[in-house]
Amino acid sequence: MISSKDNPRFGIFYWLDPMEDVIGWKELKDSSISLAPAFSTGWIIEEHETYWVVAADLIVLKGEITDTGRRQSIYKSSYTKFKEIKFNIYDPQMETTKTCQCGKKLK
Repeated sequence: MISSKDNPRFGIFYWLDPMEDVIGWKELKDSSISLAPAFSTGWIIEEHETYWVVAADLIVLKGEITDTGRRQSIYKSSYTKFKEIKFNIYDPQMETTKTCQCGKKLK
């Protein structure tokens, strides 16, 4: 499953997410932490040997991805399923515009 920053693939990942524990002391018998089954959706914006970087949000402006949001890493060793969703982010009807804090559109 290879993607690129110019034309990222979008999909649904089913994977096992390492759980975090609450802070503080626990008895050894209560100290086990497991993996939580998770579903994540997003654009594959980077691929490394051991993990993918997935962004849930993209801004496409004038045919170019300019910003990403809500990024996370998914380790290849913990993913179990991937379902690709075909979508053309370069469809002109889907293009977004940026605005500054004053409310004006930026070029």
